[in-house]
Amino acid sequence: MDVSPSDGPDADLTAELEELWASMLPVLHRRVAQLWGAADAAAAGTLDAAALAAASTAAHTLIGSLGTYGRHAGSEAARDAEQALRTQPVDTAALQRAVARLADIVQLT
Repeated sequence: MDVSPSDGPDADLTAELEELWASMLPVLHRRVAQLWGAADAAAAGTLDAAALAAASTAAHTLIGSLGTYGRHAGSEAARDAEQALRTQPVDTAALQRAVARLADIVQLT
């Protein structure tokens, strides 16, 4: 008996993961927007410690969330954002590039 790749438990799991991904998009959008805000504040020289900590948490959370859903390029971009936030001063250009990649991955742009 031939079983097509769209049949069976793998197809069910893929469909469930895609449903979960769709349900997570609003949360992911908020986290990416938070990173955009941090990038804008860093560029303006107004990024304070609280916003830096919140952005770092958002980036770290995105690393795991995107990896869980198989968006490994997004996980890598979030890791790059987290690293840019760790530099002193914040590497604004690297942060902006990473957030732009993230936005593409979670369909913000």
